[in-house]
Amino acid sequence: MPHKPKQGCAYPNCPKLTNWRYCEEHQRLIAKQYNRFTRAVDVNKKYGLSLIHISEPTRPRLSSY
Repeated sequence: MPHKPKQGCAYPNCPKLTNWRYCEEHQRLIAKQYNRFTRAVDVNKKYGLSLIHISEPTRPRLSSY
C-alpha cells in the first residue's frame, strides 16, 4: 500500500514538507509552548510524586523469620 504524500508544515511561512502536522523543528517549538502555557503548573510534580508513592509500598520487604 502506498504512503500518503507529504504535506506542508502547518507553522506559518514554513516551506518544509512533513508526514505530520509540523516539521521536526516546529514540533519541538509547539511542544514547548504547550507545556509552558497550556498544561497546569503542578502536572509534572503530581505525576512524579504519585509514581514514587505507588512504587514504594509494592517493593518486596525483607522479613526475618
